[in-house]
Amino acid sequence: MRSLRSYVSAVWRHLPVQLRRQAIHGAIGLLQPKLSPVPREAVADRAVARIVVGLLSSATGLGQSARLTAAALRSQGYNVLGIDLSDFFYEPGGMVDPGLPDGRAHRGPGHAIVVINGPLMPYALTLLGRGFLEGKWVTAYWAWELARLPGNWLRGLSCLDEIAVPSRFVAQAVEASTAKPVAVAPYPVACDPPPPSPFASGTARPEGPFTVVTVANLGSSFARKNPLALIDAYRLAFGGDRGCRLRMRLTGSEAHPQHRAAISAAIGGSDTIEVEWRSGSRAELYRWWGTPDVYAALHRSEGFGLPIAEAMLAGYPVVATGWSGNMQFMSDETAFPVGYRLVPVDDPEAKYSGTGCVWAEPDIEHAAALLHRLRGDRDLVRAMGCKARAAVSGQLSAAAFVRRLVGGGDSSEQVGPALGTGGIPTPLKEQEASYGSF
Repeated sequence: MRSLRSYVSAVWRHLPVQLRRQAIHGAIGLLQPKLSPVPREAVADRAVARIVVGLLSSATGLGQSARLTAAALRSQGYNVLGIDLSDFFYEPGGMVDPGLPDGRAHRGPGHAIVVINGPLMPYALTLLGRGFLEGKWVTAYWAWELARLPGNWLRGLSCLDEIAVPSRFVAQAVEASTAKPVAVAPYPVACDPPPPSPFASGTARPEGPFTVVTVANLGSSFARKNPLALIDAYRLAFGGDRGCRLRMRLTGSEAHPQHRAAISAAIGGSDTIEVEWRSGSRAELYRWWGTPDVYAALHRSEGFGLPIAEAMLAGYPVVATGWSGNMQFMSDETAFPVGYRLVPVDDPEAKYSGTGCVWAEPDIEHAAALLHRLRGDRDLVRAMGCKARAAVSGQLSAAAFVRRLVGGGDSSEQVGPALGTGGIPTPLKEQEASYGSF
């Protein structure tokens, strides 16, 4: 028997990845329980339990979005339960305590909010089981980073009653693939605010170099996060000026040593660029963060841009690519959008390539000029930080989020700055792609 298992395992490992993926999803599709018909009006009943399903104890962006969802609902007086699926998705569980009663045993009417990306929705429903799903209205909360959903996301559409998304950028991509209702509910970042900056709190900034910070998970597509562009912009702006410093917290490098090597090569012998490769709790993140002057991100595309929103909420001025989901809450009045040109997606990791879509190539010279300008104008740093904090505090509040999530807000409704130059181009052609995380 053991030799047979070894033989089967060896054969399985030698099958093409795409064939293995199709076999797994085919098997899940056969086992996946069907949703029972539930009227949308049932969700409006405040007595109905809200069960947030996702990577609740993981330190990922998906995990934080699930926790923010739960925190927003609880703050508005709803009965909130949780189901943590971290261990089923190869994510380190137990990193964060969501502080929620376990909802696995809940039976009967309820509103399940599943914070799992489209391709794995059938798997998540299979884990939840038929008994749990009976009588539940299922809202999927999705984020995607390009102008059209890839084909493998479409299998998730049979596993939900409606979709909520964090930005109009994502909403337009989803609406191109389904007639199901789509609500724009930007992440309630104010539910878990970072410590306020000296600019927002009115305290004195500690003495030290002019500091630019950024945060990125290299496992969410190195090409999309584009950290090399920020290194180039910083060096163009400041050269070897010891009165300046770039601090980068780049997690996920364990599985991508080639990305770490590329970043180290770009930094070279510079002693004004620091990299923290280790992940940790949010408290550790903010201790590392300290009191910078500017948050910067020269991404090629974001479904929302959670770290950017957190920096603005803390009261730091932001220099970031002026395209995609972050333009939900950024504008010329509250941040410094970086110019760009749209180019065909080129992702060597194949998470986004083959989609026929485009993404932004940020203007490094423009980014460098903005950083240089801020370095020379402390009053501008303070004023824009305060504007940023004031702008997002209301937009990204618990009340605004719950109103749109529970009320099923129309995705065309204005919920933030106009898209402007951050709008969505027409895809060049539609093909299937791998899913990614925001």
